[in-house]
Amino acid sequence: MQIARMMEPKPRTLPSKAIEALRALQLELHYSKAELLEIYVNLLPYGSNVEGIGAACRLYFGKPLSALTPGEMALLAVIPRAPERFGPHRREGRLRERSWRSLLRRLHRQRALSKQGLDEAGALQDNLRRRPLPFLLPHASEWVKRTFPGKDRLYTTLSLSVQRLVEGLALQERNSLERRGIRNIAIVVLENRTMEIKALVGSQDYLSPQGGQVNGFLALRSPGSTLKPFLYAYALERGMITTETLLRDIPTDFGEYAPENFDAQYHGLVPAGEALAQSLNVPAVILQQRVGVAPFLALLKNSGLDSLREPKEYGLSLVLGGCGLSLLELTKAYSLFPLGGVSSSFRILQGEPVYRKRVFQPGTAYLISEILSRHNRPDFPSQWQETSDLVKVSWKTGTSYGRFDAWSIGFTPDYTVGVWVGNFDNRFRCGNAPSVPNSLPPLPGWRTPVVPEAFRPDPSGGVRLLGDGSQVRRGTDQEGLGPQEPCPRRDLYLPPTVLSRPVGSLQELPRKDGPR
Repeated sequence: MQIARMMEPKPRTLPSKAIEALRALQLELHYSKAELLEIYVNLLPYGSNVEGIGAACRLYFGKPLSALTPGEMALLAVIPRAPERFGPHRREGRLRERSWRSLLRRLHRQRALSKQGLDEAGALQDNLRRRPLPFLLPHASEWVKRTFPGKDRLYTTLSLSVQRLVEGLALQERNSLERRGIRNIAIVVLENRTMEIKALVGSQDYLSPQGGQVNGFLALRSPGSTLKPFLYAYALERGMITTETLLRDIPTDFGEYAPENFDAQYHGLVPAGEALAQSLNVPAVILQQRVGVAPFLALLKNSGLDSLREPKEYGLSLVLGGCGLSLLELTKAYSLFPLGGVSSSFRILQGEPVYRKRVFQPGTAYLISEILSRHNRPDFPSQWQETSDLVKVSWKTGTSYGRFDAWSIGFTPDYTVGVWVGNFDNRFRCGNAPSVPNSLPPLPGWRTPVVPEAFRPDPSGGVRLLGDGSQVRRGTDQEGLGPQEPCPRRDLYLPPTVLSRPVGSLQELPRKDGPR
């Protein structure tokens, strides 16, 4: 009868008693005594809206039932007798203390509690208090439950220690971001070897009325310049450029589209590797025009960016963020660089299969990683000359058109980390993208990577094969080369790159207003 009453509370009337008796009979017919006892203890009231012994263990002692001591068990056995009187939220002085001790001594007399347990329970009762309910991973929990419906228990790959690190990072940056009018942040941490998601932050504060419930790592936002490494990797792998191919960074009009650099400056002829490291917009658009929107879009989809639509919906602005992507898929796509050009699906549940496919050759992934690890670049901290002891991290930042979104994606051989900051309602501009070396949490294993010996350029300056057939050569691939002195620049290139000119030195060409 008690179980039936607790399962379906009703007014204390004769019809209610009849219904409870019928329900009790049904329970007796369908469950064993042990099962009925389990149902009973999971429905016991413990005061303050706490129901069930499992919840009481967590809230009052911060541990599971299996870890309770005899004294703790005795206290939990006493509370359901009169939850509003004996619960830890009540403080009634001597009357409450006498009632506690009377019940505990009765358990001792009935040999249900040892003398040691009696003493322990007596000491515990004065310090018994309700602990705050844990509020962890709200965005991740909602996403996982929605992705895998109908399952009672889901065991994820998320790491509580890493999650606390990145949540601490978000809290640490909160005041700095809010001073610039930025109210939200999202973070994704991937472990490259296993492709397990280790941490997910969806917003600055889930309970905030300013878009706190919006899931920032799933929201589709303009990725800014974060797609440039994929374009340069495409051109490098197909021999269209080398890292030293000179690209034009000059005012260029593509019909009705005239892109500008972030700083509104132009730099003339710039080596391709430097154009990527400096995140110059005009060379990237020129290169995309040469590659073609459809092939570039196909590459991005092959890299795991599944939110992209049909080619007819995009133009030359695609490489500058003219599309919508989520932080989660962009972070997953970047993991192909530390994985040697292999794109992999991520794993959020333990034991979930991971699917892999090759997108780039290892040498291509290496070249992009090296370019993105350079320090002398505009998105590096201003004291970059003093950061020789920093962990070697490859990273790319991006800022959307209108500067409503700021991104940083960084990776080492061990982890790939994505950070987005902005406002879901686009009320304020973000300004510059966050600096990844300052933003990345101190993850376990986040260390300076050891470059494989096969990837170390030969200091003597000759042509040298890398592990996958990539080569180091002396010289540059540019217009206006002559056969004089060897060019001192060093260039990494991949076969089947074809040089458009012999390797030599720059020539001085005459013009009306003087040499150039």
